[in-house]
Amino acid sequence: MWCFATKKLCYYVITKSSGSPVVEKVLGTIFKGILICDFRGAYNKISALARQRCFYHLFTELVKVDKHNPSSEWRAFRKKLSRLLKVSQQNRSEQGVKAQAILMTLFRTAELQGRNPVETVLSAVKNTIESKNASIGCFKKAA
Repeated sequence: MWCFATKKLCYYVITKSSGSPVVEKVLGTIFKGILICDFRGAYNKISALARQRCFYHLFTELVKVDKHNPSSEWRAFRKKLSRLLKVSQQNRSEQGVKAQAILMTLFRTAELQGRNPVETVLSAVKNTIESKNASIGCFKKAA
């Protein structure tokens, strides 16, 4: 799953590929922003203003520390970090992949724009259904 976001927009793409062609297709070869990404080499193919590793992938690197640091201070710190994790949605079908990408795009974009994500998506769905039904004459207003 790929996520491309700005301060106001969010776009998810779910593909079988984790290679640089996906990044280049969405961002181009020169990105004039801060690229927050995992440790995959796919991001090395494009130029960016700055790069930052995402917290989840930084956290997976910290798991290695568990093997070498059994101290109580480390365990307390590690416990706080574990609360930052997001669970994979385990996409099992193409239809599920598309649905998740669309919904995450809509929810996150609404959130970034300061709108209630649930109300925004429900309103959009309601308007779509009403406009489709109106266009085929399913619902008629009472006189």
